[in-house]
Amino acid sequence: MSQTAQSSATLTPPRFQRHKTPELSACRYRVDRLEGQVIEFPDAEPDISRMPITHLDMDTTEKCNLRCSYCFKGKLSNKSLALETAKQAIRFLVKYSDRAREIGLGLLGGEPLLAFPLLKEWIPWTRRYCEQRDKKLKICVTTNGTVFEQNHREFFRAWKVGLHLSLDGVPEVQNLERKFANGKGSSDRVERNLPNIFRAWRTVYARSTVVPETVHKLLESYKYFCEKGFYKVVFCFAYSKNWNDPNILRTVERQFRKVLAYHWEYMKQQNRYFVFSLLDRYVEGLTRPQKIETICGAGRGNLGVDIDGLLWPCHRFGSSRLPHKNLILGSVWGGFNNALRDCFLKMNPCEHFRQPCKTCEDQIMCLSGCVAANWQDNRDIYDVGPEHCRVMKVLHTVCREHVEKVKKEDPDQWNKYMDWVANYQW
Repeated sequence: MSQTAQSSATLTPPRFQRHKTPELSACRYRVDRLEGQVIEFPDAEPDISRMPITHLDMDTTEKCNLRCSYCFKGKLSNKSLALETAKQAIRFLVKYSDRAREIGLGLLGGEPLLAFPLLKEWIPWTRRYCEQRDKKLKICVTTNGTVFEQNHREFFRAWKVGLHLSLDGVPEVQNLERKFANGKGSSDRVERNLPNIFRAWRTVYARSTVVPETVHKLLESYKYFCEKGFYKVVFCFAYSKNWNDPNILRTVERQFRKVLAYHWEYMKQQNRYFVFSLLDRYVEGLTRPQKIETICGAGRGNLGVDIDGLLWPCHRFGSSRLPHKNLILGSVWGGFNNALRDCFLKMNPCEHFRQPCKTCEDQIMCLSGCVAANWQDNRDIYDVGPEHCRVMKVLHTVCREHVEKVKKEDPDQWNKYMDWVANYQW
């Protein structure tokens, strides 16, 4: 790694002073993805007096049967989480969630269902462990849907495991961006498994990653999700992609405008609410305006756990793309760096990001960006980069014009929609 990249990994902003912590016997771990480098943590455990830890995103395995074009995980080791490490992660979460009654667990990969024998043994144990300690646990698995069979459906229904489905859109889009290791597209396999997925968790999200090469299919893909029976759709515009081209930005604008118009008419036709995250986020920001003074949960109430039990600010930091010793918070087996976590707890995008977030009205759409993507793409956790800002500005403009139009032309439907947004329950 270059000297510039190493220096930018020092996470304390210049105006912050690291707080001093008592000298304790250091916990030492050898980190494979840092070429066997030994890491020492200065503290015995997290200091949760400022904020408890209430959610863990865990890589259950680094095995994956797909080779997605935009994957941020880098080179995968083909290893999986050990059962005892998985159990220790739950002990860690319960202990450091303090008095919080509700805690969460996101199971990721790789493809988590390639570690299904682990899940079958670990999830029932986890449920019982949390219930005995009066903790209400929410578990969700993010899957690519290619290996979802009846046994998965029955298990997830029995143990109340939610699902997020990574599905990019119409077959042409899916097969271009989400291919098997042999180069074959994955659309047919996912479509075959959709009935079992819906029977396991009817309100599964369709999470679609949008890249410049496929944005011209945005409307077609949204119609596809509706036709397949999804109640919730999340379009995520990929980092690490070139959104600078004016022609591509014009395509984003045209397609997103058509998607919003279709979404609105579809809700009227069906007389029910369908979650569309980009519009709903904008509307929520209008109804509950607030200053964006913190980042997402990364390094705060939410931590990432890799297959070795090491703790990172989020699961994206724990990939093989630009891992760095200054980004490891600790281990579920003991040892922590409270000074590092303090950097994330104090981080304010409007004060510390290199972009003018403080004066940007479009932050309602981007929520000030992803610090992990900032690091992987720009080698600086404080630098969102101009590309993502440009596409967020387009989405914000289209949402604003759409809302102004429907409020004026269709006030009754607008009031119904606002009621749905405020009160929907699945």
